[in-house]
Amino acid sequence: MSTAQILEETKTFTLSELESLERSLRLQRLQRAGTIASPEETQLLKRINAPMPQTERFVELRQKLQDEALSEDERDELIRISDAREEANALRVEAVMELANLQGRPFAQLWHQMVGAPQGARFLVP
Repeated sequence: MSTAQILEETKTFTLSELESLERSLRLQRLQRAGTIASPEETQLLKRINAPMPQTERFVELRQKLQDEALSEDERDELIRISDAREEANALRVEAVMELANLQGRPFAQLWHQMVGAPQGARFLVP
């Protein structure tokens, strides 16, 4: 299958399916590059690449919020989803920090590689 065919196939993917594919491709690239050296690192990568909760619903509710068309129940739902996503992201940051320590690499460099943060982004690391 060609790259063009693969890209054409992804046009029907949902946002969460695209995110999952992206994470899987990053993991595969790291595996091929030989940067995964231990079962501990593999477990950390799985935590880093875990899907964010309720991506499509989150996007839908954010749009309604921007359009000022969010009901009170939807606002409560958006808060619950936002809290879950914030917790998932905190776990992801923690796993990247652990992996960076394990590999002896700077956190910001690994975060950029794993999550795609903009080059030169600044991070506050305890």
